[in-house]
Amino acid sequence: TVDDDFENHTLLDCIYLCQDLDYKDVMDALVHEWKQEIEDSCGFNPSSRRMLIGFHSFLGREAENERLYQEQLSETAASDAAGARDIIGGYRDLIRCYLRLGHYVKAYCCCVMVMKNPGYEQIRTLRLAGDILEGCFEVVAHAPNRASDLWELANRELQRGGFCRYG
Repeated sequence: TVDDDFENHTLLDCIYLCQDLDYKDVMDALVHEWKQEIEDSCGFNPSSRRMLIGFHSFLGREAENERLYQEQLSETAASDAAGARDIIGGYRDLIRCYLRLGHYVKAYCCCVMVMKNPGYEQIRTLRLAGDILEGCFEVVAHAPNRASDLWELANRELQRGGFCRYG
């Protein structure tokens, strides 16, 4: 429920309220203020970065997410606790971002990197592998002249089977 006294709401509460009401112009200003608040205090962590990515997507500012996905992937890859699943999940998010932006060459590079990564074998039975293959085939569909090697990698993996295609 929404408290009638707006002084009881945080800036984040107001952003979500604007999102629910589809007040994109007000939400945009509030997101900018929230972003400054985060940057001035402790900087972005994975959770706040994911929130900002969601806000940008809702506001139609997907291009601003590219850098955020790259930062997320870099932090994940640098973490000692990160496994192949975490790192490849970061690549999946970046590939999807590139596809939404129409940056097929960048998506191609990430797809090839993942498919040739030894860690791919660890995730091939997970839904994540299906997500990566889906990205690969989308790249091939949009840039067939440049992606014949990606087609070979992804098609070979699809023929190999044994991965989870659903949920």
